[in-house]
Amino acid sequence: MKKILKATSSISVSTAVVLICAFLKNKTFAIYLGVTGLGIISQLTNLITLLNYFVPLGIPNGLSKIIAEENIFEKERLKKIFLSSLSLVFFPVVFFSVIFFLFSGLISEFLFESIEYESYIKIISVFLPFIAFSSMLEGFIRGLKVINLYVKLIIISNIFNLLIIIPLVLLYGIKGAIIGILTSNVIYITFSIYYLTKNKIIDKFEIIKEFDKELFYKIIKVSFVFLISGAFFQLSLLMLRKMIIADLGIYYNGIFQSVIGISISYFGFIFLSLSTYSFPTISKMSDIDEINNELNINVKYIMLLMVPLVILVFSFRYLVISVLFSKDFFPSESLFVYQFLGDYFKALAWAIGIWLVPKMKLKVFVLLEVILNFNLIFIFYIILLSGQNNILYVSVTYLIAYCIHFILNYVFSKKLIKFEFTKENRKLFFTSIVVLISAMLISQLSYIAGMIAALPVLALWFYLSIKKEEMLEIKKIFLSVIRKYT
Repeated sequence: MKKILKATSSISVSTAVVLICAFLKNKTFAIYLGVTGLGIISQLTNLITLLNYFVPLGIPNGLSKIIAEENIFEKERLKKIFLSSLSLVFFPVVFFSVIFFLFSGLISEFLFESIEYESYIKIISVFLPFIAFSSMLEGFIRGLKVINLYVKLIIISNIFNLLIIIPLVLLYGIKGAIIGILTSNVIYITFSIYYLTKNKIIDKFEIIKEFDKELFYKIIKVSFVFLISGAFFQLSLLMLRKMIIADLGIYYNGIFQSVIGISISYFGFIFLSLSTYSFPTISKMSDIDEINNELNINVKYIMLLMVPLVILVFSFRYLVISVLFSKDFFPSESLFVYQFLGDYFKALAWAIGIWLVPKMKLKVFVLLEVILNFNLIFIFYIILLSGQNNILYVSVTYLIAYCIHFILNYVFSKKLIKFEFTKENRKLFFTSIVVLISAMLISQLSYIAGMIAALPVLALWFYLSIKKEEMLEIKKIFLSVIRKYT
């Protein structure tokens, strides 16, 4: 676990900047646009994120993986690969831009049950080429493995976007927020092109009609997996929001966003920390026992990270809501218990199933993603159909869907590579469940008692769960990170 902790600490600065910028944006939206405003913004940003995956056909991630794995450094070849990939997405971008502009009223009706937001859809359609181009550049630069540049671009683009978005929200409200969010792509493109042309990796942009067929098929194969994974989740989230808006109203989509927004924020860090270390590590392994050992390390790391996080967020939920949003969002606290238990199982499912992509078990990976996203939509739809029109049930759905996802990841991993929890992890898993439920029950009965009990409960859990040498190692790494950045 020492290696994964070190890998996590190495990405802390850029992650911290992204999280701080996201916090300041959300706080601005919460204060100046309110719950309903955030409900509108979240549905539109969900659409933008879906288009970011779907329109470039998942190629940015495939491009990144192929360049990194094949260690391509020749500038002429890099230029040809990038421009070829860019040419592939040119026609889908033009097609979807035109379709979204022409049918903006119908799309607004579908998403919001009203054509009132037609102008926002048109703005998105105009920016769609920038969204796709930005995504392609990000994937290309990530594949170059120039970590310092990648981190620098993330930090610069996030800070510049924050400086633009706040005055736009203050001046133009929701329309300003949408333009500000979309402007982040233009900022990233500007700084990326400056670097690429400065280093003569790409000196001019042109449409390439002849493709390297072998490389093309490699990119498409990998891209399809990332497209399925990313686009399916965004599509299911979009459909959940549509059902919330249709049955409960935009206000309750804003309430839902305040909860799912917290989840997405810290899951970005968790996924990045796992993928930074475990993806390349598992890719190099051929022995099943080695892979199983690595997966058990992931599982332990996730439990040690998630249990304190879930307990603290839930026990101090009113404070968390006040700091991240505003008191207007207090009704969202009823969703926390199911949402964050769902997050616990979601993280465990990732920790167990992370081996599927590097070991090219793509059919299994896609099947599990399809089942997960089908469950997210179908379970909530059935609940609404039964007459239970309460926003609480969207988080109940989230918990059920990710419990099933966790079980299926465990079952398939056991069948394919004979994966099992170690005795230590089995004990930690059941202890963690007991501690989570106990802490949540105390906090549900009395918010004050929950806050008081949170730290002693966690201290006891740490004492029972972590060996003395592991605690010393964690302390050592934590202090080294503090010294590095102070």
